[in-house]
Amino acid sequence: MAEGQRVNSRAGKETKKNEAKAMSIAMEYELDRLRETNTQPKDKSGAIPRLGYDIDSGDRKIEVKSETKPWARQKTTFKYLTANEKQNATHLYLVCNIENNPELKIIDLGKVPKEAWRPETKYALKMAWCHIATDE
Repeated sequence: MAEGQRVNSRAGKETKKNEAKAMSIAMEYELDRLRETNTQPKDKSGAIPRLGYDIDSGDRKIEVKSETKPWARQKTTFKYLTANEKQNATHLYLVCNIENNPELKIIDLGKVPKEAWRPETKYALKMAWCHIATDE
C-alpha cells in the first residue's frame, strides 16, 4: 500500500467516526425534542435507495453533517448537499467542532433564502446566510 493510501484510509476512518458521532448527537437531540409527542426519530442513513436525509423525525427530514471547525469559523465556508438532499431534507443538522466540544446547529432549509445558494451550483449553501435559518 502506498503512503498516500494509508493517509486516506486514516482520514476515511476519522470521517466515518465523526459521521457516527454527529448522528448520535442529532438522534439524542431529536429524542429529547419529541419526548412529549410519543414518537421516535428513525435513522434512515443506510436506506437504499438513498432518501436524501438521515433522520425521519416527525415533521422533519434531517440531513446530518459533521464539521471539525467550530460554528464561529463556518461563516466563510459552504456546505454541499446532493440534489437528493436539497430536494428531500427539511433541516440540516450541522454538528460543528465534532472532535472537541461538539455544538449542534439546526438549519431550517425552508427558511434559507435563495441568495444563500452559490450561483454556480444550487447545491452549495453559503454558511454566512445560515444565521437567518438557524434555530437557537
